[in-house]
Amino acid sequence: MPLRTGNITLNTPRHARSRRTVAVTLVFFGLQLCGMDARAQGCTDDPSAQEHPAVQRYEGACLLRSQNKTFDSYWLPLGKPLKRDGGWTTEPGQRLEGAVTRLMYAAPAGRSALEVFRNYEQGLAQQGYKVLYRCSKAECGGRPLLLEVLFGNGQRRAFADSGASTGSDRAYYSFPDPNDAYFLVARSANGHTHVAVYVGFKSSTVVKETSGRAIILADVVESTAMEQKLIDASAMNKAISETGRIALRNIYFDFGSDALSDESTPALDQIAELLKQQGGLTLYVVGHTDSVGTHEVNMSLSQRRAAAVVHALVTQYGIAASRLVPAGVGDLAPVASNRTDAGRAENRRVELVERPR
Repeated sequence: MPLRTGNITLNTPRHARSRRTVAVTLVFFGLQLCGMDARAQGCTDDPSAQEHPAVQRYEGACLLRSQNKTFDSYWLPLGKPLKRDGGWTTEPGQRLEGAVTRLMYAAPAGRSALEVFRNYEQGLAQQGYKVLYRCSKAECGGRPLLLEVLFGNGQRRAFADSGASTGSDRAYYSFPDPNDAYFLVARSANGHTHVAVYVGFKSSTVVKETSGRAIILADVVESTAMEQKLIDASAMNKAISETGRIALRNIYFDFGSDALSDESTPALDQIAELLKQQGGLTLYVVGHTDSVGTHEVNMSLSQRRAAAVVHALVTQYGIAASRLVPAGVGDLAPVASNRTDAGRAENRRVELVERPR
């Protein structure tokens, strides 16, 4: 059902109830006082742009640009931007993969950036969303969050050039200077939808039809990563029989925490099924982290995460505690370089290791 909060409508797609993850990044830039509809003031839709059902158009806005990729990688910021190995990232953050749709709207004026931000914050809370990260103004890191993390590595120009050629410069130069910004990332109660809301102010007059307006950027990521990475009980048994271990990367935790997220349920289901099918199997449940943070913190976190998996299997699935031993090795056993986002994602995992009978 659509959520209406003032002039803003969020629409949760029907397929959000499935195991697919939908990540939505909404970027809003503050409004100057004006009582007229955006299109009435000369802002028109890009004829080649297409909307996405996960995000409904802000009332009175015009659609400046859209871009769709059937499969791509997307970094969801969950911390302040920082420069590492010559590029920009955030710590922490989450790597998503799947169909990526990017939308750009120009909204009518009339409300402050903070008012719009609070409106979304309250609306998301009413829908049961949990805030994973929140920042305001200088805490958000200034220009790098928008122009290096969300739209870095030439993505701004590629996005602007993705629609009708006549609107390329309009889309490119409508990006604002995000010095006065508010940002949050929230996750739905079922864990399948992530929403990031960025609110700032646009003052440039380079593009007159969008000058002084809210510029809305919406990124929709429909991720199939969980289905692709899900290893069933049969595959787990085969790997353990052949190599003595299996690495699982679809067990998810809240950031910097040992709290299991709802997205871990499919993997836990399969581990429990494995243990029920193989009644004599006993396992070490081993937690691994990337190298972000101190070694001591990572050792503690990996141990607690392993213990959380064991606790879930014992209390929710009825597995005998004597069959499972939690252990944490922190960042001691990487399988990829910790210098890249992709490598760190590979290193964050839980392994099932066969114990001697």
